[in-house]
Parts: sequence; structure tokens; C-alpha cells
Amino acid sequence: MKLKEMKQVLDVNMYKFIKLIIVILLGINATCIAALTGSSVQVDTSKIMLNDLFDLPEGVSNVPIAAAPSPGKTKTFSERALQTIAERHGLSWEQSYDDRKVTVRRQSKLIDPSIIEQQLKDQYLNYCAEHGIDAVLENPDLVQISLKNRKFNFLVATKLQEDYTLEDFTYHPRTHIISATIRPGHHEGEAQPRLLQTYAAVEHLRSIPVLNTSIAPGDMIRADTIRWIKVPSRQVRVEHCVSQAEMIGRTPKYQMINALTPVRKTQIGQPRLVNRGEAVSIIIKTPTMSLTAKGKANANGVKNEVISVMNLNSKRSVDCKVTGTGEVTPVKQS
Repeated sequence: MKLKEMKQVLDVNMYKFIKLIIVILLGINATCIAALTGSSVQVDTSKIMLNDLFDLPEGVSNVPIAAAPSPGKTKTFSERALQTIAERHGLSWEQSYDDRKVTVRRQSKLIDPSIIEQQLKDQYLNYCAEHGIDAVLENPDLVQISLKNRKFNFLVATKLQEDYTLEDFTYHPRTHIISATIRPGHHEGEAQPRLLQTYAAVEHLRSIPVLNTSIAPGDMIRADTIRWIKVPSRQVRVEHCVSQAEMIGRTPKYQMINALTPVRKTQIGQPRLVNRGEAVSIIIKTPTMSLTAKGKANANGVKNEVISVMNLNSKRSVDCKVTGTGEVTPVKQS
């Protein structure tokens, strides 16, 4: 059977192997037979080498054939381009049905934006030290740096001595914005990648107490229902509670207060101990005795609040101070 007929019936890879054996055994002075490494290839250097595209036979020099694409990018070699490269380097490229093109992708590393933010924060703290802004240095944990570009996608090449450098740091006090230039690293002999201009917002934070669970009117705020969170200082108003003492022992006045939201002082108050229209005990105490009468509250009342209470025996209303749950004591008339 002729060699041409064998190619039509045998598997393409087997054919390549047989042809290579024939060349070796018979000492035919022919070009070297090579096969593609695959339809998709990854490289981690600045050059695409010959053996990135072809499985090279022994004795064939591995040489650079093209510049690698930028990190994360691809470069595609068409069938015609592959044939030209093979002929230029004395390779006999035996094509199969799938061997029509090769796509080369440059390996890359994605830089976490939080790393950039931390480096910008460090430079901002250095700026504060140089300019005597001690209030910031006393609580560096209350400084937050956020990149303005939310779709920040920074890829660099692999196997670099230094992934990138931050240059031209500038803080703009009026707008509280940081600007800086990111210079990506590159391999020797490779063109400098495009510089990246970046901007970040400087936010000064403040710790405030909030509820760790939603609380409805009538439920008491306790120490174990409070947690601390950090919020931008500009969001804290004079009406917000900024200490636990302003919240513990109180209850929502009108409606439920949601968890993890700043609490306004006007939203909470002393728990209601007396409800309008409900029975109360009117307690009169002297050094020698204690008297109790039945009454009905004419108004709601919290602890130490003075409300009107009707004495059910005399049918007269008197001013009383709320002393406990369902308990009042008459106020002395001047």
C-alpha cells in the first residue's frame, strides 16, 4: 500500500508516527516532522517560542517567533501563519482536521483591589504624619480608603520581580480624594505596559452603637442587644445615639427600630409603666405607715413622669408621679 493511501485510512497521529520512523530508519534527508502542541496554549514569558506552537523533534532549535500578548490577552495564529512559521524553520507540519489555528494566551495574575487600597492608606498615613494631622494617626483603624473605580480589574504578568509600583501619590484635602499612578511590572526586553491612573476616596469613620436585632415598642434595650459598627463620620448627626448609656433601659416610642441602623434619640424613650385607662395602685407612704388606693390612669406614663389619675373611691382626679409598673404616688400640692 502506498504512503498516500495509508494516510487516508490510518489515524492522523499514527500516520505522523509512521512517517517519522521511516525518516529515521531510511535516513531520508527530509524536513523534520512536527505537530501542533494544541489549539490553545498559555505562555508565561514576554516571547512566544517555537515549541509553544509545535512539538519539536530532537535537534530543532527552540527560538522566539513573536512577542507574547499583554497579560490576560490572546494572540491567534491562523493556518496560513502556522504554515509559514513551520516552513521558515524547516518543519513539516502534518495537519489534522482540528489543526487549523492556535490561540496563545498570556498567563496573568489579578491584583486584589484591597491590596492597592491598603498601600494607598499607608501612604495617606505618612502624609498625615508629615503634616501633623495627629487625630488621624491616633485612630488609623477609623480611616477607610476606597477605590473610585468599582470595576477595577488590574492584571499583571507572572514571574515578575515586582508586580507594580505606586507613583505620584497626591492627596487633595478639599475633596478628600487620593490620586496615584500604577506602573505595572514587565519582563526585561518587553515594552512598558500602559500606566494606570487611579483615584480613591478617603473616608473617616466613627464607631456608634446600634441594635443587633430589630426591636418593637415595649421591648427593653439591653446591653446584649447592642453592637458597635463603623460608619462614615459625615453620616453621624447630632440626633444620633453615640453611647450605650443613651440606649440601655429604653424602648422604641412609636415603631420598630431596625437592626444595624443608627438610632435617633427621638426614636426611643423610657418604657411605659402606666397605660391610659388602666387600673393603677395609688400608694401613699409616710415614715409610720403605707396606704394604697385604687385608681385609673387618665394618661400614659413613664417612670418619674407626672400624670393625672382618678381616685376610684372619691371620683376625683389627682396628679401622681409614676413610680413603677402600674404604681403611682400623689404629688404634694404647693
